[in-house]
Amino acid sequence: MAGTGLGLGVFWFDRIVAGIYSRFRPTLERQIGAVMGRPLALGPYRGLKADGFWIGSSRFLPGPQDSSTATVEAVRLRIDPWASLWLRGPVLDLGLKGARADLRRNARGQFWVLGSAPPGREPPRIDLRLGLLQPGALRIWGAGATARPLDLALSGQVGIRLHRRAIDLGLRLAPPAGNGGGSLLVDGGGQWQKQQWQGRLTARRFPLASLRSLFPAGDRAGGELAGVADGRLGLSLNDGLARCDGGLELRGLRWQLQTGSLPLTAERLPLSCRERSLILPASPWRYGTWSGRLTARADTDRRLDLQLVVQPPPRHPLGRQPLNADLKGRWEAGLLRIARLDGRLGASTLRASGGVGRSLALDARWRLDPDDFPAAAQLPEWLRQPLAGRLRADGRLGAP
Repeated sequence: MAGTGLGLGVFWFDRIVAGIYSRFRPTLERQIGAVMGRPLALGPYRGLKADGFWIGSSRFLPGPQDSSTATVEAVRLRIDPWASLWLRGPVLDLGLKGARADLRRNARGQFWVLGSAPPGREPPRIDLRLGLLQPGALRIWGAGATARPLDLALSGQVGIRLHRRAIDLGLRLAPPAGNGGGSLLVDGGGQWQKQQWQGRLTARRFPLASLRSLFPAGDRAGGELAGVADGRLGLSLNDGLARCDGGLELRGLRWQLQTGSLPLTAERLPLSCRERSLILPASPWRYGTWSGRLTARADTDRRLDLQLVVQPPPRHPLGRQPLNADLKGRWEAGLLRIARLDGRLGASTLRASGGVGRSLALDARWRLDPDDFPAAAQLPEWLRQPLAGRLRADGRLGAP
């Protein structure tokens, strides 16, 4: 009899919870969806288990300002009674099973635009604690220079305090299974209404192969990217002004455009972050029998400054003089916009501007001094005169 009574009690309690959820489900969808900046469709009630109440497949639909979505196969729901009393509102502990996020960059470079309360109206007093019961799948479109998405495995937890418009993150990003292990740890948070964020990114032998889509021509068949990243970066954003500190070290870098092509290699690239700039000191690289040094600086406003020294191999027609290049430009939506590119080899010079991405469009003026090339020494004196001209590298060759 006692067992029968307990079973009936659990059954009726389950039915009561189902009724409460059914009644408050539209309110939860509306309030949470408004804060997250997109419609929320919660799944049907799936019953009471030993670890909490379960809800079926749920999803965030595309928002009015971006096309990003998120889905889960099931949600485990718990209510923290003591925290709810302290908050004077529900504190919900949500365990997510089979989570998947599909982030798509909008025209302003944003992946997920959170909602904002109308003037004079405060968000509801609800706290959400979202934890992944198993690693989820994160796919990011438009993060790099190619059409190929960036795929990562995601684990950890997120805290959302709606009435304070605040988010706390404790996430681990990793390459999909079978891609060499390693991880990126993201800790931090902030307030989306004030656009104030701060956090820390920690790389632990994270495989660069996972970031292939961030490199130009990263969607070319047969291409290869290898190496690992270690280090820690501190990041902050206040009223649109980004700052950073710390550094990352890339080791064993190997970038090959396609099968059979020569790889670009670098044993060590020590990146440091200072205030608003990511800086690479002069670092050696090799490309087959070619070698050189690269110095770079990238600012948070997408400005890019590169200095490249290229040393030809022995007995090359260019001789033993190094080729020097200085580039200033901006990186925008996978396209490098070159404001100025200056190249020189002895007295020979090149000055160009334009864009490099999935297509090439350069306008260049050049001056060639034959005395800079050993092979020209065999030419008659009247042919060893400086030449100058203009070149449009977009499929059209302009007149000098």
